[in-house]
Amino acid sequence: MNPTLKNWNKAKQAGYDIPKSYLTKYELPQYQDFIILGKCLQSLKKKKLSKADRQQVRFIMSQLLKKWRPPLEKEINRILTK
Repeated sequence: MNPTLKNWNKAKQAGYDIPKSYLTKYELPQYQDFIILGKCLQSLKKKKLSKADRQQVRFIMSQLLKKWRPPLEKEINRILTK
């Protein structure tokens, strides 16, 4: 079995609901990457996150993207316009 699919299945068994479509969008070479993404998805489902916390979670998720540079540039541009 493909190591990525193995880690995805392991994360599913641990209770993290990560859509299979995310396997092509995110770079998830290690099991820990699945756990980070799973926790981010869980936290975004909570309604009590502040705007800053929600932004931070999205930023963390952007670092797992295969194309992580555009979100990083967008975030620094947002900060520079303050």
